[in-house]
Amino acid sequence: MHYLYHFIVILLFSVPFTAAAQESPNGEEEHRYLFTFPTNVDAATEKVFLEAVSGFDPRMHVDIDLGDETMKLLTYEAIDAEAVVELALQLGIVIETIRIELDDTQHNKYEG
Repeated sequence: MHYLYHFIVILLFSVPFTAAAQESPNGEEEHRYLFTFPTNVDAATEKVFLEAVSGFDPRMHVDIDLGDETMKLLTYEAIDAEAVVELALQLGIVIETIRIELDDTQHNKYEG
């Protein structure tokens, strides 16, 4: 399983990354993503997924809300949302991106 993790991380970094960004108060670009996240994922698989997805951006913040069945990502590097979906699928987790349109007054919302 450890070798699979490294393979996935290497594979994912070979995918071109694109996303819309916002600037944080400290001047860094923030990239926000919203995904569905199923409640039937066991704790061990969720932990492996979180470790693997952190390979996209080690400073990323992940918030999984099982009540709403959503996962929010805040990154400081643009990532490919579809690569996150593919990573989850390789671990047996079915997620989908949720696209949210933002206007200029919604700086703290997530976009897919």
